[in-house]
Amino acid sequence: MEIVRKIQCGAAKNGSPTAGQTAAPAVVPKKAFTLIELLVYMAIMGFIIVVAGRAFSDSTKMRIRSQNMLASTEEAGQVASLLKEDLSQMGTKTWAKPGSGTNLEHEIGLETLNQANAIYENYNQNENTVGADFSSYSLLRSGDNDKLNDITFRKVKYNSDGIYQAVQQIRWFAETVNNTVVLKRRCTTLEGTQSNDCSGNAIEMAKDILRFKLLPSKPGIRTTSSTCAALSACYSDTLMFGFESGDIFTLKAREGYPSATINQGMNFVSLKSFPPIVEGNTSSNTSGQYYVGARNGVGNWEDCTEFDFEVGETYVIKFDIPYETPADCIPGSGSPSSCKKYNRMASTFRPDLDHLGVGLRFEGLPVANIPDFLFYPPQNSTSPIERNFEFSVPSATKSCIAITAAVYGQARSGQITFSNFKLYRKLDKVYHFEDTSDSTYNPGVTAGADTKGKASVKAFRLELEIEKKSEKSKATMIIPVPNNGIIVHPSAGGI
Repeated sequence: MEIVRKIQCGAAKNGSPTAGQTAAPAVVPKKAFTLIELLVYMAIMGFIIVVAGRAFSDSTKMRIRSQNMLASTEEAGQVASLLKEDLSQMGTKTWAKPGSGTNLEHEIGLETLNQANAIYENYNQNENTVGADFSSYSLLRSGDNDKLNDITFRKVKYNSDGIYQAVQQIRWFAETVNNTVVLKRRCTTLEGTQSNDCSGNAIEMAKDILRFKLLPSKPGIRTTSSTCAALSACYSDTLMFGFESGDIFTLKAREGYPSATINQGMNFVSLKSFPPIVEGNTSSNTSGQYYVGARNGVGNWEDCTEFDFEVGETYVIKFDIPYETPADCIPGSGSPSSCKKYNRMASTFRPDLDHLGVGLRFEGLPVANIPDFLFYPPQNSTSPIERNFEFSVPSATKSCIAITAAVYGQARSGQITFSNFKLYRKLDKVYHFEDTSDSTYNPGVTAGADTKGKASVKAFRLELEIEKKSEKSKATMIIPVPNNGIIVHPSAGGI
């Protein structure tokens, strides 16, 4: 500034600049800030700094919080998936021996005493024990609201060929370690070949557990009535009709409809000598109707056995159609000695013309929105003979079961037999849980309690909650356990 003043003073003394010189620009003195302006300026700058700092701080907190949320959510999801895969194998008991035959029913089962012991080990008790607990798990609860559970269950482990290798007992439990609740898994080999991953050591699966709860499903129908208040009233209705319950399977022909000759056996009914049916006849003359009854000697079709079908349930109609080979001769085959045995019903049945079906009837009329199921007789001696039909009803209904038969061609001179007729609820696909979040339903947990309810558990509802630095994540899922409960022995082979 001092140099500028000197130049300005020189220019003023010497007058106009000489040639080649440039006049110096005028310098305007800088205006000084007033105190108020300075304070306002400092306030604005401070506000900007505070906002920027707050934004940075919030951004950092949000990032950390997001990381904690992601960590807890990821851990909860992974643990829930691992538990589902593990728990769903509960109770596996049977296996197939590859190459042992063509009929899988004969392949499944047990061949040695060790394998028989393996099945017994899979239960909580030997299945030959009076009042045995046929379930494959034990569930204990602790903590406020029973939110920390301890479940132990058993399963069979298979090798890469699907052959029995060992019986494993697996335990998932929550325990406090250094003021932190930790979820652990322990696998112990009860019998068979021990693997490195099932040596009896507990492995930490997750930390910071707030809730680890498993709620067993309830057997029977979904109802709030007192009819299902006791466990025995729930699980006893699985088999609604069948020879195993002491019922005798009968078929009664509906009057006024063309009827075949009915041959009644102990647990079978044969239909033969079907009357001729001509296309174009009236509806009452085009098919025979045969109603299922529970008592031999029932007066007529109107005394058929009625069943209560509930919404939300899955039902199964099941029966066998044995392949029969009566000594009928094929026309034109020559001498009687060269006649072939064959099933006239099977060999001449025409699916495009003849009709066999089973369905629900109420007072002789089909039930709305529940169509019949079509079926055909077995075509040869190696054909499957079992017929299974699963269904649900759109609304509650009381109905009978009836078989409809309309045979137009040569098949009417044949014979068809129905045996092992059963109707039951399919509980492994319908899971009922108590709706309250603090439910303590846990059948068979107390000493002397009825353990049949435990064997009827076919699913668990998992409630898992994990907290990472004040950020909570929940995982809820249904885990089916269809193999829990008593083994179904094959009709051939096994024990």
